[in-house]
Amino acid sequence: MKKYAIILIVAILAGCATTSVTYDYDKSVDFAEFKTYAFTKESLKLPVNQLNLNSIIKAVENEMTAKGFTSTEENPDVGVDLHLKTEKEVEATA
Repeated sequence: MKKYAIILIVAILAGCATTSVTYDYDKSVDFAEFKTYAFTKESLKLPVNQLNLNSIIKAVENEMTAKGFTSTEENPDVGVDLHLKTEKEVEATA
């Protein structure tokens, strides 16, 4: 299953010339204590079409499940917040 999630992520990002992933977390926290997660409201409003949004959300859900997390709407241990920056490139040839 993990292989499919990686393939999906690569397929989504295949059209991007440059891809940069950043993250931030407290290195002193023991993440083994956390079992549940939920996406923030902002994460569900990414500036992409619904098909791409669904693909991104599903890929993250698959990775979270593979790491032992369970999705919940009530009082999650962890909030997942996604940010996406896109640039439109226009090429013209004469």
